[in-house]
Amino acid sequence: MWPHFRHVTDEQLLSAAQRWPSVMRMWERQMRIEGGNTVPGPVLSFCLFGEGQINDGNFDKAGMFAEMWSDVDGRAGARRDTFRARYFDPLIACIKAAGELLPEWRVRIYVESQMGFVKRELSGFPNVDLVWMAEASIGSTGGFWRLLAATDPTVPRFVACEADDVLSPALALPIRAWEASGGLPVMRYFYREPPALWPIYVPIHAGRWGAVGGVFPRIEWQAAAFLTFQGELNAERSTHQLGFHVPGHYCFDEQFLAQVVYAPACKLGMYNDFTFASAATDAPGDPSTMDLEYQCSAS
Repeated sequence: MWPHFRHVTDEQLLSAAQRWPSVMRMWERQMRIEGGNTVPGPVLSFCLFGEGQINDGNFDKAGMFAEMWSDVDGRAGARRDTFRARYFDPLIACIKAAGELLPEWRVRIYVESQMGFVKRELSGFPNVDLVWMAEASIGSTGGFWRLLAATDPTVPRFVACEADDVLSPALALPIRAWEASGGLPVMRYFYREPPALWPIYVPIHAGRWGAVGGVFPRIEWQAAAFLTFQGELNAERSTHQLGFHVPGHYCFDEQFLAQVVYAPACKLGMYNDFTFASAATDAPGDPSTMDLEYQCSAS
């Protein structure tokens, strides 16, 4: 359980954005799209970032690919190989599987503009749409980019995905089941992983949930305001400069989902797929029971 995760309202987010307008503008720029070609339709939403990782003392070094792209010790080549093995090769496998298992779904990838090799290697796939972001990710802020599909009016529904998850017939089942669930606007599924990775209950995994288009029309603004809100909190607790400490925090987009998205999702109606859930991983007991306890702590 994350006892410090309490629901953050839009009123609280607006108040933080108004108190720190320059910080808010910085995070809004992080969510800005520079260009790209997209095709209307349901979307499997991914993000790739890290080529422009900034490490100057103000930013944590826990960005998604920071350790793989930095050349401070002359080992950039080896780290690029590590990146390819962990993220890029599984992503290519997922693209190919999506074409077979979910042929009407598009694979949309939000990418840092510095990562030109992505265009060279992925533009040949007919089911891939590349969206280029205006700025390099600050810390792990790029993890939020896959949520931007929620604000696209041409996307009837989206599922946020992990770049290192290989889509298989089994993993396609939650998506098909959600489509057949009778119109529930939000979906999440739990996936069995080593308990050491998830010793606490995570109500929505960042890369294992989705929503119908239009359900979260302000998620772009909410994400920027949440980064501002949390930066203010952390500035009060540490010597870090306002707005620069939090984004490097691992799984920070998951914290956003837990504090901002989860409560509205419960009210809207959420399809829960526990096919792959592990009691030892997702909760020390029945996940639905843990949901009730979490809702009480989040209220």
